[in-house]
Amino acid sequence: EDYRLSERGLLLEEARVRGSGAGMEIPEGAVLRDGAWHYHRGVPPLQPLRLGRTPEAGDYRICRQGRCDALARWIGPPDPERPAVELWACPIRDPSD
Repeated sequence: EDYRLSERGLLLEEARVRGSGAGMEIPEGAVLRDGAWHYHRGVPPLQPLRLGRTPEAGDYRICRQGRCDALARWIGPPDPERPAVELWACPIRDPSD
């Protein structure tokens, strides 16, 4: 899933599904491109965005200004004792202010 920051929260821009299975149904209107089904969901901004995060599921990538890093870079690797993390949209302040 690709999200964009807004003043009202995190906006889901696009979602993708590779393959199918339980909980991975292909939504109506999805387009197959580059081996994945791409689609858009009309959901309101999320505040917070709750991400399931376990060692078995892997990690998320956070991208900013064209650079992407694993979420583990900021908060450590996925941990079974903390199976989720919440992301909140907030104003960015210039450190020189």
